[in-house]
Amino acid sequence: MVKSKTKEVLVMNKPVTSFTLIALICATTLAVTHRLTEKQIEDNRKNFALQQLAQVLPDANERIIKVRPNSTVYSSQLESKQTGNILPLSTSQGYNGYISGWLAIDLNRHVRGIRIVQHSETPGIGDVIETTKSRWIDQFLGQGPDSAIFELKLDQGSFDHVSGATITTRALTRAIGETLTNAQQSLAISPAVVETADD
Repeated sequence: MVKSKTKEVLVMNKPVTSFTLIALICATTLAVTHRLTEKQIEDNRKNFALQQLAQVLPDANERIIKVRPNSTVYSSQLESKQTGNILPLSTSQGYNGYISGWLAIDLNRHVRGIRIVQHSETPGIGDVIETTKSRWIDQFLGQGPDSAIFELKLDQGSFDHVSGATITTRALTRAIGETLTNAQQSLAISPAVVETADD
């Protein structure tokens, strides 16, 4: 009787041992794969970010230089002369939440270019903020913190809205105004070359 119980326990433990061994092999494989691809993923992320930045600038020959380590502010240069800066642009007030992108400004804090790189706005309506879908965002070009009221015209501001996308366009208009107003605090006086789009 004792022998058959021992046999039964051993038979029941075999599948448990097999599953444990399989789980251990899978976990080890995942950990090794993650270690091997981690640097490549980070390099790809960095290159994609730099490509997105380059699209904000009107001149394809401009270089992008990080202002300081651990900063999200960039300087733009053409033939070794600074042409302006590129700042992160974001708001959590979109119709479907978070919108983020880049805002390029000249040395007088006037808008040179804007690109939205992430949002969850409604396709066909709220995605008018993308330059591939609409030219709505172009109305901000050349505007500075003191040259316009960064509200929609229906809120007594300077900018047009898009019917059906009022919340989206209102949120982004305000975010652009706030970024321009706060730009001076974000910028360093003398940028250091840390990484460029050519790297």
